[in-house]
Amino acid sequence: MSDYQFRFMPERSTVEVIHLLRRLIERYCDTKNDLHIILIDLEKAYDRVSREVMWRVLEKIGIRIAYIESIKKMYEDVVTSVRIPGRLTREFPINIDLH
Repeated sequence: MSDYQFRFMPERSTVEVIHLLRRLIERYCDTKNDLHIILIDLEKAYDRVSREVMWRVLEKIGIRIAYIESIKKMYEDVVTSVRIPGRLTREFPINIDLH
């Protein structure tokens, strides 16, 4: 499992994510640098949103192409594994599209 995953992790919670985001925002406010955060609830989006539609909407609402390209990279070459008693299975690709 990824170190960045918080859901379904015994020692992690939403509260921890909120604290991490707050610290990150405070750090960037102190440096006067711009900070852009995108939160995507993939569970709610699955099987409901076409990726191509999502890219077009993000562009239409003014999200910079560089950011959209970064988000697209999250969907490229995605692999997962399944936790079974005592271990994780070998990784396998996720080749489905959102639609």
